Amino acid sequence: MLRHVLATALCLVAGPALARTAADDLWASWQGSVAATGGTLDARSETAGQALVLREVTLRIESGATIILDRMDLIPAEGDTVRIVIPPEAELAIESSTGGDPATPGRAVFALAVPGLVAEVTERGRNIGSVIRAPSVSVVLDRLEPAPPADQKLAIAFAAADLTFDWAQGQRDGGDFAESSLSVGTLHADLQADFPGQSRSDMALDLSGLSGGLNAFFPPSALNAPDPSADLGRFLATLEDGLVLDTSLQLDTISLVFDVEKEAEPPVLFRASANTSHAAFDLDRAGASYGFGLGAGRLFMQGDFPDQPIDEVDLSWQGARTSTSFGLQDMRGPQPWAFVVRLAGIALSEKLWALADPKAALPHDPATLILDIGGLYALDPSVMAPGGMPAAGEDLPFSTFSLKLNELVVQGLGLGFTGTGGLDFDFSDLVTFEGTPAPSGRMDFVTTGATALIERLVAAGLVPMEEATSMRFGLMFLGRAGAQPDTLETSIEFKDKQFFLNGQKIR
Repeated sequence: MLRHVLATALCLVAGPALARTAADDLWASWQGSVAATGGTLDARSETAGQALVLREVTLRIESGATIILDRMDLIPAEGDTVRIVIPPEAELAIESSTGGDPATPGRAVFALAVPGLVAEVTERGRNIGSVIRAPSVSVVLDRLEPAPPADQKLAIAFAAADLTFDWAQGQRDGGDFAESSLSVGTLHADLQADFPGQSRSDMALDLSGLSGGLNAFFPPSALNAPDPSADLGRFLATLEDGLVLDTSLQLDTISLVFDVEKEAEPPVLFRASANTSHAAFDLDRAGASYGFGLGAGRLFMQGDFPDQPIDEVDLSWQGARTSTSFGLQDMRGPQPWAFVVRLAGIALSEKLWALADPKAALPHDPATLILDIGGLYALDPSVMAPGGMPAAGEDLPFSTFSLKLNELVVQGLGLGFTGTGGLDFDFSDLVTFEGTPAPSGRMDFVTTGATALIERLVAAGLVPMEEATSMRFGLMFLGRAGAQPDTLETSIEFKDKQFFLNGQKIR
C-alpha cells in the first residue's frame, strides 16, 4: 500500500510534463496520472469563475485502500500557475477492507490542519514545476468507523513545522530531467494503542533539520536502458549519453522510541537516537557512489530476550560512517574504487561489561574501527557483451585489480592494530599461487598491547593458561618485537613470485 501511495503522490505533485495548467486540465492530468498507476481519482466538481471546486476528492489505490479529502480548490493565477487550496482545517479519511468484509470497509478519519499552506503548479513551455510551503502541518486521528470498544484506545498524531517542497520536471538538452528539494524544520509522530488483556504500545518519532534533494537526467537511450547485469555495455553507453541520478538526505537529529507490552509477556523498550545523519547515492558517467553516516548516538533495548542472560542492551557511539565508490568512465581502462568504514567511540554500558567481564580484568574504554581501502580495477572485455555479466554469486572477471590500504586502525580492550601498504594482482599468472592472480607489493602492520591483552584474558577466566601459551608462540611467529614495549611489527611482502613474512621466505 505504501508503495502505491508514494507513486501516486509523486504523480499528483509533478503531473505530466505536457499538461496544461488551467484548473480543469490540471485535474484531468492528475486523473490520468493516477490511472497510469492502476488507481482512480474522482470528486464532485463545480466551477466558480475560473476556479474548480472539488468535494470528496477520492483516491482509490490499486492495493484496495481509499483516501478521501473533503475539499480542494484549484484556482488559476498569473503566469500559467494554478494554486491548490485546501481549507486550513479539513477531514482526511482512509478506508481499507484489508482483513475485513469488502462491503463494510474500516474507516479512519483524521483531522488535517494546514494553516498558511501555499501550493502551486506552474507550466513554462514543456517544463512544469510544483511548490509547497507550509508553516505547520498536523494530522490527528479523530475517530474510527466502526468505533472500537470503549475500553480500547488508539491515538495517532503527526506534526511538522517549516515544510518546503519544490519539484521541477520537463525536457532539456534532448532529454528528460527532474529536480527536487525537500526540507522540514521539525517533525513529530506518535502512536498509542491500548487493548486491555492483549497489548499496549507507545511509539514516538522525532527529527529535526530534515533536508533532501534529487537531480536526475534521462537521455533518450535511458528509456530502454537494460539492467547492468544483463547488458553492461549498453548501460555504460547510456551513462555516456548523460544519465544522471543524484540523491541525498540529511538529518540534524533523530529519535525513535518504542515501548510495547503484551499479555503474559515482559515489556520491551527500544530507544535509538543519533545526530547529523546523512545518506547519498550518486550515479553518472564518472561512476557510482553511496554513503551513509551517523553522528553521536545511542541504542538502548530493555526486555526479556529469549535464551540470553541479559535483559538490557545499551550501546553508544561517537560517529559511524561508511561509503563505497567505483569509477565507470571509459571501462576500457582501469577505474578507481574505494571502500571506507569508520566506527568511532563505540562504548558498552557497565551492565553489559559485567556480563562479559565479571572480574573487571579488561579495559572498558570505547573502541574504534577504521578501514579505508581503495585502488584500481578493470573488467575483462567479455562482460561488455550482452549476457556477458556473470550470474549472481559468481566472481567478476577482473583483468586488473590493485588494493591500497590507506588506513587501518583497530582499538579496543587495550589492543591497538594499524596497517598500511598495498598489493597489485597479475591476472596473467594464475599458476604461481594456484589459481589466485599473482600478487606483488608489501603491507606492514603494527600491533600494540597484544601480550597484555592475553594476560588480561587469562585473569578474566576467558582463556585457559595452555591456550594463552599457544597464543604467545603465535605472536612470536607473526611479528617481530618493536622498539616500544609490547609492540609487534609484521610485514607481508610478495616479490619475484615469492612470499615473505617478516623478511623470511615462506614460499
